[in-house]
Amino acid sequence: MSLVNAELHALADLAAHDPETRALLHLDLKDFQLSVLRTAFQSWDIWYGLDSSGHWVWTARPHWVLTLETARAGVLPEVQRGDPIALMAVLATQQEIVQRLAGSRP
Repeated sequence: MSLVNAELHALADLAAHDPETRALLHLDLKDFQLSVLRTAFQSWDIWYGLDSSGHWVWTARPHWVLTLETARAGVLPEVQRGDPIALMAVLATQQEIVQRLAGSRP
């Protein structure tokens, strides 16, 4: 077993018995997911946090000011979802709307 695999196995064993390590590993995954979302959707401010009931909420707001045209086309001023995959799906749709509007201009 390589050193990296041994370290991963040791960390997995520790996480299985230590709630603090498990929470830290969970946050690292969320930070990675956040990085992926921010890279894919650079024209949106994206973050995550806990809502008032203790559930994770992923939120995105566009960097630009929405116009009447973009709002009528379906671009939302804020998007919230309970997981990063659901947020990514909505943002992909939002991006498609914006690109369609940009392509229809002379």
